[in-house]
Amino acid sequence: MNRLMILVVEDNDDSRALYDLVLSRAGFEVKGAGDSEAALEMLDDLQPDLLITDIHMPNLSGIDLIRHIRADEKWVSLPIIAVTAFGPDQLALAATQGATRVLRKPFEPNRLLSIVFELTKKVRARSTGYHDPGLKFGSDG
Repeated sequence: MNRLMILVVEDNDDSRALYDLVLSRAGFEVKGAGDSEAALEMLDDLQPDLLITDIHMPNLSGIDLIRHIRADEKWVSLPIIAVTAFGPDQLALAATQGATRVLRKPFEPNRLLSIVFELTKKVRARSTGYHDPGLKFGSDG
């Protein structure tokens, strides 16, 4: 089975390494981008199954990244987790701009994994051929 791809957009090298460690140990393939511009350049080549982005980054913020991604029709259904150490206003803004889920730092690795597994459930089911009668795909669900 192919491992699902997660693109992590985080300007802090230590934080990006921690995401890589936690997610790769859980069986995901992880690619990192140090800023939003790099993430946008990588998106088409990587075809990630999920994107995790920090909100506060230099130049193009995570909010701006979410807006760019959601403006492209082919990425409209890409699950995006927005994370920040800042207040609930930033998380609410990320949600209104298209983040699928938001998460406040610091967080427990198990909390992150719970959200990641929830958001990738349909993709994992399709890739293994497993059919859960509770899962709905496409317009018929």
